[in-house]
Parts: sequence; C-alpha cells; structure tokens
Amino acid sequence: MIGNPPSCETMRTAGSSLGRSARCNASFGELLQGVLRTGEPFLVNFKIRDFSSARFALLSGQLDERPLRAGEKARRIVELLLAEHGIRSAFQLYVATGVPIGKGLSSSTADMIAALRAAASTLQVSLTFERISQLLTEIEPNDGLHYPGTTVYLHTLGHALRTVDYVPRYRIVGIDCGGVVDTVEFNRARVPWAPEAGDMYEALLAELVDGLARQNLRRIAAVATQSTCLWQDRYPKSILPRVLRWQQETDALGIVNAHSGTYVGLLYPPTGGNWGRLVRRTREEFRGFVVRSFHSGWQLQES
Repeated sequence: MIGNPPSCETMRTAGSSLGRSARCNASFGELLQGVLRTGEPFLVNFKIRDFSSARFALLSGQLDERPLRAGEKARRIVELLLAEHGIRSAFQLYVATGVPIGKGLSSSTADMIAALRAAASTLQVSLTFERISQLLTEIEPNDGLHYPGTTVYLHTLGHALRTVDYVPRYRIVGIDCGGVVDTVEFNRARVPWAPEAGDMYEALLAELVDGLARQNLRRIAAVATQSTCLWQDRYPKSILPRVLRWQQETDALGIVNAHSGTYVGLLYPPTGGNWGRLVRRTREEFRGFVVRSFHSGWQLQES
C-alpha cells in the first residue's frame, strides 16, 4: 500500500484469499483541455508520480453492506465488473491514495482504475483499454489514465483519440486555490463554446502532439500555458495573474491547469537549480495557499 491509510474500505465477511493489488497514476490537471471542431470536448492528461492503490479479494459468506462515502466510485466499478462476469461472491476492497481529493488531480479516476486492475488481476480477467473506458464512463467522465503514456481523450464519451508513449518529465510547484470541485457536476454544466474555438483548440492540439513526439519540454509547456489562460473565460482562477508573474520571476517553463479543479502548477525542468529553495520561496510568495511539489512521470501498475 502507498500513501495515507486506506481511505475506503468495502468490507464483507472474512474467509478469503489475499487477492491482488494494483495502482494507478494521478494526473496534474491537463496539458490541454478544449473542444474539437465537431463540438466534442477533449483533454490531454498529464500523469504524475502520485498514485492510488487498491487491494481486492473475493470472500465467502453473506454480504455485510455498510454505508460508504469515500471510495464509493471504486466499489461501484468493481461491482460492474463482477456483474458482467456473473460473479455474486462477497468481496473486500481497500483503496489508499496520496492524491488530494476534489482538486482536479484525477483522484476518482485513479481510485477506480486501481480497484478495477486489482479485481481483474484477482479474477484473471483480461480487459481491453476500450472496455475499461466504457466501465469508467458508466460512472463518470474520466481522464483515460489506464492508457499508457499521454492520451488525447474524449472524457465525456470515454474514447481515446490518440496515445503517445511518453510523459513529459517536469518538476511542478502546485498551488491550491482552495475549495473542491465535483467532476460530475462540472461536466454537466455545459458552457457554450465560441464558434471559432474548435479551430483554435485543434491547432493547439496539433502543436502539443508534435511537442510530445519530439519530447520538447518548452513547446509542451507553452501549450499548457495557453490552455490555462484560455480557460479563464470558462472557469477562472483569480490567482492566475500572480502565478504568471511568478512564472516570469522564477523562469518557469510554463503553467499547467487543473481545468476542472482547484490547482494550478508551475512547470520546471526535471533537474537543476535549488528545488527546495524554490518551493519555499513559492510558499512565501503565496502565503495562505497550500503549495506543494509534484513530479510528472509514468510508471506501470503493480499487481
């Protein structure tokens, strides 16, 4: 297990094998989020080295239903998988996470994928990426974190447009603007897009995909910054002008946004400089806000 003590526990009765464990990366918001010319919203995820982990086991005995709050979505996706395969057994599910919840860092998606991977591994069930997308989307819009690398993803439909076998490596100073955002409610509130938005975002997407293919950190960060600034018309962060000034003062490569969340992050190269001092300076500059460091990257599940 990683992160904090288990944040979700779906207990049934005792008497089982140990089951299997798995985990899933979170995502620091999105490198880009917008709309296609077709009118379909999309995002490009941005995996970080913060995880949700899950342990699943089948149990014997009668179901002992308990009211759940945290981890409800993880439990529901496991129940969908069991029902799909005609399995009526009781089960035990533990989910632990070090990912801030309700902040736009894909905590729910990471929880669900970790739980689904653990259950599928225990049951020796093979799931395609497409089927995982379908199961996730039955519960809520999601970020396509089950695909390897970086994914261009239709998050409300659960469809991957493109995957790139690469996650750009940055050090991130994340600033939490406060509050929480409900992903489901956020995606229900459909704000109309300007007629020219599709052309603009598809141009940005082409630039980002080329930057990812060339592993060009500056070009990737430039697109992420544009996406952050454009999003101010839809879900503004009052702190953004200060963050842009701090980007200039500290020579950050760019800014990344949790478009449907409360975090905004400054992107720095993966090595060099006095990282601890920079984080401390940012905390002093943004006193009153939660400031913490993250590292982007991708690691395959463990089970």
